[in-house]
Amino acid sequence: MKKIFAFISALVIIFALCACEEGTAEVVVESPASTAPAAAAAEAPVSGTQAPGTGSDDLGALLDMVLSDVRPGSSGCSLRSINCAARLLDWSSSAGMSDDEIGAAVQAWTDRLSEEERAVFTESILSVSDSCESLKQENAQELLDESGSTGCGYPWDDAAFMTAESVFAAAGIR
Repeated sequence: MKKIFAFISALVIIFALCACEEGTAEVVVESPASTAPAAAAAEAPVSGTQAPGTGSDDLGALLDMVLSDVRPGSSGCSLRSINCAARLLDWSSSAGMSDDEIGAAVQAWTDRLSEEERAVFTESILSVSDSCESLKQENAQELLDESGSTGCGYPWDDAAFMTAESVFAAAGIR
């Protein structure tokens, strides 16, 4: 009887662990925007040798990545958020877009989202915003190393942070 109970307990634990793993996969929300640029952006390491994109399409790819990768409350979210923040700041360093152009690009991107996706995006971009604030601190290099964002354009100048702030304002979190 003890062996049967031990076997059943082991099965329950195994199924519970499998359910936890499956639960993270179920939360993925596809963006109606093109997922190819986001997939390419998510797979490419942050590197100082790659020139970040500058246009609204590249901003859309970054927003796709934020929506798909950053899931507040999920395991590893803070590290993925730091990675997205580093990519956003790299993009911001050479974006060459005015606040109005950024606002129009973000608005066009969010207009394609469902209400559920907008809610998820708002939480996700807020997490990225918090990560940008963290990257202003003295331990920024340590955070970048922990998140695997080595080789990015750190340290960023004030203009990059101001451009990122324009993205956050256009997303409605400022």
